[in-house]
Amino acid sequence: MTTEVFIDSFGARWRPPPPRYLAAVHTINITNTLRNPPDAPALADIVAEQTGRDAGIRNYVLATPGAIRIINGAVHELTASRGATHGRPVQLLVNCWYGRHRAPAIADAIGHRIRDHDRCGCTDGHLLVLPRGHVADFTTDPVVPASVQLRVAELAQEVGGQWDYLASCGPDATLTVFLLHGHLVPRRAGDGLALPWTHFIREHEPAR
Repeated sequence: MTTEVFIDSFGARWRPPPPRYLAAVHTINITNTLRNPPDAPALADIVAEQTGRDAGIRNYVLATPGAIRIINGAVHELTASRGATHGRPVQLLVNCWYGRHRAPAIADAIGHRIRDHDRCGCTDGHLLVLPRGHVADFTTDPVVPASVQLRVAELAQEVGGQWDYLASCGPDATLTVFLLHGHLVPRRAGDGLALPWTHFIREHEPAR
């Protein structure tokens, strides 16, 4: 059974949400860690109307130096905690000062990473490969995706075996948080894992 993960964002100025029942609680305070979007002149036209779940603010927060390190660290910590709580739920509380811009952007990015892991982590050895800096997808800056692809090739060669490497661009391709990442998925005969085009191919196989 997969251990439940609850991720809540809030403002330190306000009262934090209550802990989930019997949950192992982790906290991240980014009040003084990441740049505050209202302080950015380039966001003056949208900052009053948008939150960290809107593209303009979200992309600014995720591109802030240190954001990817925070997300990666949280995913690592939550993954380790899920394996040690013996079925107890895990809760992560992410806060900035007002809870409107930075905290929800970071919380959503962590949540999407955890969901990606659960979807593709159905086979042992699945790896998630990310750049150190923020890039929206593999079309944004060709040099960064090329570096990620190089690391993927090195990892696959080091480990050995047969692999699929998958990367997405755009919400219709399942990329809903614009943060470049690739899935290196080990394949074995009869593993039952389906690729996006598997069903299409089967439907068009000639009758025998």
